[in-house]
Amino acid sequence: MCKACDNGWGTCRTLHECQVLDDFQGLHARIVKADAIVLVSPVYWGDLSESAKAFTDRLRRCEASAREESKLAGKPIIMVASAGGTGGGMITCLQSMERWIQHVRARLFDLIPVNRWSRTYKLSAIRDAAQALASGVEAK
Repeated sequence: MCKACDNGWGTCRTLHECQVLDDFQGLHARIVKADAIVLVSPVYWGDLSESAKAFTDRLRRCEASAREESKLAGKPIIMVASAGGTGGGMITCLQSMERWIQHVRARLFDLIPVNRWSRTYKLSAIRDAAQALASGVEAK
């Protein structure tokens, strides 16, 4: 979880690195090196799961403060919101995901909602989207 260090911002604002030393640094480095990102989260109360939210919040603080220099700028991303139960909350979760993409200046490749009724055919859609994403990355 973000600790909002110092006066609410720590090294995330100036150095674009989180000063809380844990596994986040390695994950951040791997995401920066990746050609593309696929992030899947269950929907909790119309938003990302707590762990996905904590991770994306920390990543956003490091990258969004870099503005155009964000290491995620232009990086293509697929986001998947998977809702159980009533299937509600997928769209508000995807809206949060889309805002996050805008903040870190990445490039939206696709937003995919999934619920228990659409799961079977959406798994094919996710696979197809990931293959199209990989083909586009390989073409560079």
